[in-house]
Amino acid sequence: MTEGIDDIKINNMPETSETLKLVTLFAKQKKKSTLDYEQFLGFVKEYAQQHREEHPELDFLCENTSTVLISELEGLVSSGKIKLDMEGNAPAKIFYPDFFLETISNEYRRVSGSQEVPFPSEESMGLTQIPQDLLTVINVKNDFVDLLKNGGSEGEPGILRLVFPEGFKSIIVTRELVKADLLELSVGKIRVYLGTRRNSNYILNRLSGIFGPKEMMVKETVEGVMRKPGQCVTQIRQPTDFSFRFWTTLANVIIQEFRQKTNKLAGELSICQACFLIGFYAVHYKGQVQQEKNTHAALQVLQKSLKKAPYYFAVSDIYNFKDAKGILLTKKYSREELHKHLSEKTKPVGENTIPEIFRLETPDDKQYFIHQEVLLPLCVKKIFDASSEYRNRYVERWEEQLRELESSDVMTDDQRFLRDLEQLVKTEDPLLYSLLNFELLYLTLEECKATQNVEYQIKRLFDVNRKGLIPLDEILKLDRSELLADARRRLPIWQVMPFFGPLLVFFKRLMKGSRRTKEKKKTGRPSAANKGKAASVRSYKPRSGFRKVSNETAASADELQGGGAPSSAQTAKAKMVAFRKKIAALTEEFTGKGRTVDQSLKELTDKWNPLFDEKARKNLIEDVNSMIRDFVRGLRKGILIRPPDANGIRTMAERLSGNKAFAEIKRKAEFQQYIEIYMLKILGKE
Repeated sequence: MTEGIDDIKINNMPETSETLKLVTLFAKQKKKSTLDYEQFLGFVKEYAQQHREEHPELDFLCENTSTVLISELEGLVSSGKIKLDMEGNAPAKIFYPDFFLETISNEYRRVSGSQEVPFPSEESMGLTQIPQDLLTVINVKNDFVDLLKNGGSEGEPGILRLVFPEGFKSIIVTRELVKADLLELSVGKIRVYLGTRRNSNYILNRLSGIFGPKEMMVKETVEGVMRKPGQCVTQIRQPTDFSFRFWTTLANVIIQEFRQKTNKLAGELSICQACFLIGFYAVHYKGQVQQEKNTHAALQVLQKSLKKAPYYFAVSDIYNFKDAKGILLTKKYSREELHKHLSEKTKPVGENTIPEIFRLETPDDKQYFIHQEVLLPLCVKKIFDASSEYRNRYVERWEEQLRELESSDVMTDDQRFLRDLEQLVKTEDPLLYSLLNFELLYLTLEECKATQNVEYQIKRLFDVNRKGLIPLDEILKLDRSELLADARRRLPIWQVMPFFGPLLVFFKRLMKGSRRTKEKKKTGRPSAANKGKAASVRSYKPRSGFRKVSNETAASADELQGGGAPSSAQTAKAKMVAFRKKIAALTEEFTGKGRTVDQSLKELTDKWNPLFDEKARKNLIEDVNSMIRDFVRGLRKGILIRPPDANGIRTMAERLSGNKAFAEIKRKAEFQQYIEIYMLKILGKE
């Protein structure tokens, strides 16, 4: 029966053009890939006229065939399906590269129904002139497992010549067939071999001696090859320890049987080729299963690591997770597998449920991964730490203001205090700010078991009537009036006594007024600056004991001093000037004369931070800078009283660089220098 256009099936071309089908059909008839254009033109005219009734889609080729055909062929050239050799302006030859692929695929379709037929070779298909740029030679023993693992990248030749060891004849195949059909065909040939009773008895005797007490399993598997070959393919692709050993042993036994035979029949050669292929397929899938087990185990370690302190991790932190032996987990799974795992775990399983791992975005544009089991305890801990930190900070700040007889809206107004606190937490503890989310905490408490204390602490945060959280000052247990009372208790007794406090304010006013009077006598009018100050003094109420100033325009301490002996504020200012001079001198000593701090930091960063991924690099730098800032902030009060010397800076930097969090940073000398200069940069801004 003559093949027609309806019988044409072209690989990977779901919407094939009619012209390409005709090229394929003509190439099959001629059994070659290079076609004469004039012959093809005549074939198209004749075929379109003969089949126009049953194939009306060919009507466009019946009129002006030559002109239309050239246009169609040029379109196929643009899509890479064919090549044209031109003589002047007219086509001479048509080269159809996929002829070889189509021929091989069709041949395998033909032989798949008869397992006794040997694997196709170039000679059996008459493909003796496959261009080298369309062909890849694969050494089965050395390269076949890698081929199965990697598959080949796009653009690589799709035709493979499989070369077998020990002089066994090579076969020709396509990449697509290696992925799908070649294993089934190989198992089918083993089935043909075992179909002869003499062969099956021989194999059972050999394998029973090898497997010993598992003789019954061997017998059942051999019988399964005959009855359920599809199940055998699944055994190879999803191996157990037994099935892997069975198939590799069976393949070796059969090869050994034929190895010494000089003149092998075509069927015997085909069976040996199938055994080689099955053996390496088994090795590949066994390695794949083992890799999956290793990856699964490593991901379990990752899950446990997410539940350990500090309980929140950036992606760069997760990249550095290690197992119990100190081996990086990224050596057991790829970053792509890690990202896929995190993507799956950060998606809720169902509606109104929470994910196993939260991906929390903070106001400073960072992302942290937090396991659901530790989110609530982490939130409670962060609240506790923040409460203590901000309590001390407000009390110390207000104590300083009170000593200078100043006040502010934040100190005296609950709403201003709340706004100031919210901004402080958002800026300095963005993770806590993001954790304080009603829906997040409520759903997590509903789904996750928590200790009695954690449950109590979280429920305390809920304003159930508003379906939200209580105000931040209540969350942190920071009462403005209590903080102000604590700050006042730190003042000297004489400063808070009803008589001496206002009296001191009166004398300061008097001294300040005296200073303005002197200025007025000199200039004939008050200065613009003092005019504003005078207005401020006139609005002052001595009964309160404080003068109220805004956060932005609070007068400096030296403006309250009218003359005479230096005030505490003037002394503090002098100390600050000396402090800054000392820090500037230290900065020049550490960076070198004529070099800026930022230049030095950049050069040192390039040395201790070799990460190529720009985002990971920036995250690491920010994490280091943040820890240095926190470290300096904790020492701030003592440093301002007594500035450090060069040895002090080096000692603090050495202690900080030895932190376990920086264990992965190898170039410690450059890293310590970076910390020294960054500390000086922070202190220079005091």
